[in-house]
Amino acid sequence: MPDFHLDSISILGIDSLTHLDYAYFRKMVLENHESEISSNIFLYIEPQTEEEYETQQRLQFSLQNIRNQIEECNNILINPTTDTTTIHYFLVATTIYGKKNDKKIQESFGFPMNKEFVIQEIDIGER
Repeated sequence: MPDFHLDSISILGIDSLTHLDYAYFRKMVLENHESEISSNIFLYIEPQTEEEYETQQRLQFSLQNIRNQIEECNNILINPTTDTTTIHYFLVATTIYGKKNDKKIQESFGFPMNKEFVIQEIDIGER
């Protein structure tokens, strides 16, 4: 967030994830972003300016990218050989405290990490 100053992070819990669990979590995040992009009016209007056209192209590209990734997750979820027992990731649930424009902010946030505790960012395409 722009102009956000972090005060502290409280870790609420850590849960283990297998490849199957991670695919399910990733799919939920991607479907949420797919819904956000799908509701953008610029996908459905006839562009009148170059800027509107570029916005529409960017949104269509992002939407297709997300749908491809959701399909990848679906393939993992239905594959009978997907690892369902070995821990490969962790899901870290946190509360983040900070200030933005002199207002106190408190947000709950969860994110996946690998076994080396490196955050696994989920590519959601360009916005």
